[in-house]
Amino acid sequence: MKRVKRLFLSTFLTLLLLLICACGPRLSGTYYIGDIQTAGTFYTFTGDNISARYYSNGVLTHKEGKYSLEKDQITITFKEKDGVETTNTYSFKEDKQAKTITIGKITYNKEIR
Repeated sequence: MKRVKRLFLSTFLTLLLLLICACGPRLSGTYYIGDIQTAGTFYTFTGDNISARYYSNGVLTHKEGKYSLEKDQITITFKEKDGVETTNTYSFKEDKQAKTITIGKITYNKEIR
């Protein structure tokens, strides 16, 4: 009976560690460049989801997708209106002190509410 309990406990702990390690780094909140009145890009991160809002001359374009972070790269997959998925990988850097992220060569500021 002790052997079964040990096996169960060992299996449970292994699965728990795998789950914790699989989560990886995540972003949260909204990061932006520009503004709503003229032209701007806003990325909102929740879990592994990304919501993109692009404003140009007061016109809004919106996309939903998924993202993942690995070392110094971010991979973003958006589902287009026609159902086709587009995936791109960019260099990535987060500066927690300055509250910015850099995707490719563009730096976005964290929206503070």
